[in-house]
Amino acid sequence: MLPSYLPLFSRRSHGRSAGRERGPAGGSGFTLVELLVVIGIIALLVSILLPTLSRARESGKRTQCLSHLRQVGMGLVMYVSEWKGKSPPQANSVADFLDPAVMAKNPSWLSALMPYVKNDRRLYWCPDAAELTWSGGGNPTDLSKTNYMANAAVFNRKVTGIKRSSEIIYVQEDRFLWNTSWLRPSLTSKNPDKFSQWHFLNGSFGEEYCSVHNQGGNLLYVDGHAAWRLHKELTPKDFALTGGAGVTGKDSDDFTSAHTLTYLFRN
Repeated sequence: MLPSYLPLFSRRSHGRSAGRERGPAGGSGFTLVELLVVIGIIALLVSILLPTLSRARESGKRTQCLSHLRQVGMGLVMYVSEWKGKSPPQANSVADFLDPAVMAKNPSWLSALMPYVKNDRRLYWCPDAAELTWSGGGNPTDLSKTNYMANAAVFNRKVTGIKRSSEIIYVQEDRFLWNTSWLRPSLTSKNPDKFSQWHFLNGSFGEEYCSVHNQGGNLLYVDGHAAWRLHKELTPKDFALTGGAGVTGKDSDDFTSAHTLTYLFRN
C-alpha cells in the first residue's frame, strides 16, 4: 500500500509544472510582448538621456574654452606688464603663425605670447571649433591652429590707456579653426583708427564670429576677465568702435549689418 502523502506530493508537482514552460536551461523565458515592452522602455530612456548628455558635453567644451581664454588673458597681462603697457605686435593676418621661419620674419600676437603661456599651443583653440578643409587655404596644421582672434582696435596701442577695460573685447573666437592669426576687427587702411569686420555673416553658415557655443561665444576682455555672450548682443561699441565722419558704420549697427562697414576707434 502506498503512503498516504504520495497523492498530495503528486498534486503539488503537477501544480508547479502546469505553470510557465521552462526553457532549455530550466530558466523562465520572456514572451514577445514582454520583450517589446523592455525595448520600448530602453528606447524611451535613451531618448531622454541623449539630449542631456549632449548638453553636458557641450557645456564641458565651453568651460574648457573659457579656461583657455583665461590663461591666454593671464599671459597677455604678463606681456603688457613687461612691455610697458603694449600688446604683442601684429600688423595684419599671419598664416602658419607658429612656424619658426614665419615667427622670425612676421611675428604675431599668438607667437609673441608663447613664452607667457608656457609654450602650450593647445590653449590657442576651442575644442568645439570645427576643423574644415578650405579650398582657398588657411587650413589648420598640427603646429599652427587657432580660432581666437585679436581686436586690432586695441591691440596696436597701449592697452593701459583703454577706458572701460572691463567692457571692451580683447579677443573673440571664430566658429572654425585656421592656421592663421587673425585680427578681428581689422584695420581697413593706413589710418590707424579705421576698422571693419567686428562680426562676419558667412552665407549659409550664418554668423561666424562669437557663435561657437549655442549661438554665443567666449570673449576675453581688456581687463583680463573672460565671459560667454550671445553674438546677437554684441555691437561695435563692445570693440571700442563707433560711427562718424569718413566711415560707413553707425553706433546702432548690430550683427545683421554688413561686416564690411567701417568704424572709428573710440576710447
